[in-house]
Amino acid sequence: MVLARNENYWGKHAYLDNVVLNLAGGVSMAMYENDEIDITGVGLADLTRVQDPTEELNKDLVRVPPHFSISYVGFNITEPPFDDPKFRQALNYAVDKQLISEQVYSDLVMPAYGILPPGFPGYSDEVEGIGYDPEKGKAATCRVEDFIDILFYSESSGNHGKYSNQEVDRRVEQARTEQDIIRRVSVTRR
Repeated sequence: MVLARNENYWGKHAYLDNVVLNLAGGVSMAMYENDEIDITGVGLADLTRVQDPTEELNKDLVRVPPHFSISYVGFNITEPPFDDPKFRQALNYAVDKQLISEQVYSDLVMPAYGILPPGFPGYSDEVEGIGYDPEKGKAATCRVEDFIDILFYSESSGNHGKYSNQEVDRRVEQARTEQDIIRRVSVTRR
């Protein structure tokens, strides 16, 4: 894609005649190093190397201000086990967002505990999301047999193996209504 300077622009004209955007693909860092392109983003795989002051590419590194984006995993909450709010809450407690920020994203991102990231218009420090707490995750009251229910209940749309056992169906139905989590688990172990 070629973006050309607008000669009819009312203000100061752009310094460049045009900019060519390569949409064909390829390994952008390798293309940059081979002088095939003039600018590229730095991916996590190349970040440590480019940040090294002894590395030739380090002199080309330009830091840009942070931008707002959010990455998340979404679930279809009309389908089990994600239709259970307690199950979703337990999953949320089980995800260590700080660890992901540090280890996966090389500490280049800030974990968000709500839908709006810090600094974004409408963000409030008063809104508390769910942080990493594996003990709370274990304690969250969620249906234990969801996986058993989904995979082995005769009528389940997720029972792709078409397993059918009246005793298993009876225990799954009993566990669905059991409020005591210890008893609920024991129903499926018998």
